Amino acid sequence: MSQPITFFVPGIPQPKGSSKAFASRHTGKIIVQNANKKSMPWQNQVSWEANERRPETPWLGPMSISLEFTFTKPPTSKRQSPTVRPDLDKLARNILDSLEKIFYHNDAQVTALFLSKAYADAPGVLIGIREVGEIEQKHYPDGGTLCHE
Repeated sequence: MSQPITFFVPGIPQPKGSSKAFASRHTGKIIVQNANKKSMPWQNQVSWEANERRPETPWLGPMSISLEFTFTKPPTSKRQSPTVRPDLDKLARNILDSLEKIFYHNDAQVTALFLSKAYADAPGVLIGIREVGEIEQKHYPDGGTLCHE
């Protein structure tokens, strides 16, 4: 099993956003666009940082991933935590897609996902990724599993 990998990607985290599909007026072909125009540059930045730490080949087994998103606190905010948009699940979806073909073949290999978002001085995301051995998974009667750190 490989060593865990942890790295920080600076920048303002962007959610995956919803996709829109429409037919081109000129060709009639279906075009799919992401509703968030900032999503792809953020995804490219995450992929670039991940490529700097990539294993020789993508891992084949189950993965455990932790994503700690940080945002700069607005000066007028009275909240202690960023309980506003962007949604944590859409932020995670963008990162999981960015890491695909770098650390794993398909994000279906992710069997444990730990998410958080907080205010901090430096906006970005701290990514922790590791392979999960079968011995580390606790099996429940309903077929579910829980991975232990």
